Amino acid sequence: PGGYHTVALTERGEVYTWGHNRVGQLGVSNSAGVPRNGEGAHFLPRPQRVDSLLGLDVVEVIAGWGHTAVLTRAGRVLVCGRNYRGQLGLGDPAGFPHNERGHPYQPTFAALEALDRRAVAQVACGGEHSAALLRSGEVYTFGAGHRGQLGHGRRRRAEH
Repeated sequence: PGGYHTVALTERGEVYTWGHNRVGQLGVSNSAGVPRNGEGAHFLPRPQRVDSLLGLDVVEVIAGWGHTAVLTRAGRVLVCGRNYRGQLGLGDPAGFPHNERGHPYQPTFAALEALDRRAVAQVACGGEHSAALLRSGEVYTFGAGHRGQLGHGRRRRAEH
């Protein structure tokens, strides 16, 4: 489980998400039919299949505090959710839509193109950072690094 959301993978490779969706962490768009909680945030009270991931052969799902990642058998990574500190690895957060609290986010699953030509073996998502272990043994980290969580030896947002 993430901060206020949950992601699950069935034996057939279908991905289901539910819970809080204020920053797109469920990977489904907030249409008029998506209810809001008492704080006004969109949420799904029951598991909903993420149809955009059907046929991608997802083998792993990972929930961060406000973001979600999936890994396919081919080693591709797709991400969605809060991108306040660049934790999605999709580039500068300033270029993303912002929610009512001013937080940049990716509302639906998007391919992590920086790693598309590299076979990813495993993904981890933290509060405001993420990491990808490649099959070659290389590790890429991105997002908040102010407490050294990226392992870059410096304390700022970075993508490497």
